[in-house]
Amino acid sequence: MTNNKELTSTHFDNQKMENINNNKKSSIDWYAHQIEILHYDYFTEHISKDEKNQRLKQLKEQAKAMHKQEIVEAYYIDNEKNKGFEYYNAKFGGSNE
Repeated sequence: MTNNKELTSTHFDNQKMENINNNKKSSIDWYAHQIEILHYDYFTEHISKDEKNQRLKQLKEQAKAMHKQEIVEAYYIDNEKNKGFEYYNAKFGGSNE
């Protein structure tokens, strides 16, 4: 875990965008790190239980979207972009959004 001073709710939104654009972290790594931040904020009483649950839901949805993008990008390295979405939708369900 990183320095505890860095793990506050004020960093939540900033790190969200920073990590989306950071190609060195997978969606799984990003999600795990965000869960650490979320738990720290909750246990240090920076956020309420309701806020923790709301953020947890948002993190899960964001991680799913990031994972979808990783799969699509990996698939269309040698294919067309639309085929990457077709592959993802056939394998995992969903739409091209």
